[in-house]
Amino acid sequence: MSDSTGRRSDRPIPERARRAVLECYGEQGRRALEAVESGSVKRYLDFVVVVGKNDEYVVEDELCTCDRSLLGNAFCWHQLAARIAVLTNACEEYDLWYHAVLD
Repeated sequence: MSDSTGRRSDRPIPERARRAVLECYGEQGRRALEAVESGSVKRYLDFVVVVGKNDEYVVEDELCTCDRSLLGNAFCWHQLAARIAVLTNACEEYDLWYHAVLD
């Protein structure tokens, strides 16, 4: 969990859970776990945001702003990373609205 500055805890993902993610999701699972473990998942008051190589992607419920999700209507590693981070309390938490960051 994070404090008011957005810092997160360094609570590791259990090895059993890591293996299950890798077995079920393969390369997407690896990328998602890497994002979570590197602190690339941010939780704002309105959205969860995953920092990718080229951009930040907003994840909300079953949607992500990446091309794979928007154009291909497919589940992406950003969505998986967001779910893992939320479930394991591994998000950087920000007590502000994401749209305010964009202004």
